[in-house]
Amino acid sequence: MSSSSSSSSSYAKNRTTYRPSTHPMWAKGSKAATAIQDMQIHIHVMPAPTLAELTAMRDQIVCHTDDLTVWKHTLHAEVMRCTPQPAWMKREPMHPTQHARIAPEQADQLSGILKPETLRRTFISMPALIRPIQGDIVGL
Repeated sequence: MSSSSSSSSSYAKNRTTYRPSTHPMWAKGSKAATAIQDMQIHIHVMPAPTLAELTAMRDQIVCHTDDLTVWKHTLHAEVMRCTPQPAWMKREPMHPTQHARIAPEQADQLSGILKPETLRRTFISMPALIRPIQGDIVGL
């Protein structure tokens, strides 16, 4: 992956590219076409929010309709993961991850390869985005 960064607002978009062929699963062999594996997928990566910002996002989206159920669940799980635990639990503090999504301007190019929900959703982290990208490509 390569990336470029910007340091404006806390939700300024940074760009990175992901090449599916760099994923370890391709070392085992695959039925997917080499051209698909070698394509570059442009990704917008937002700087990680603070726990307070993450909690506010979760609380704001709770009142939305059911079409955002996956995002609601993901935000809630991330808030719970990052919420400080009692000292007796002896767990290192967790920090919110950077959110990521496929660059909207590339959605049409990838529409026959990736599922619509993969193309248009914001994911809680880069690994959370890479999993469905790889799954969609394997499913071809």
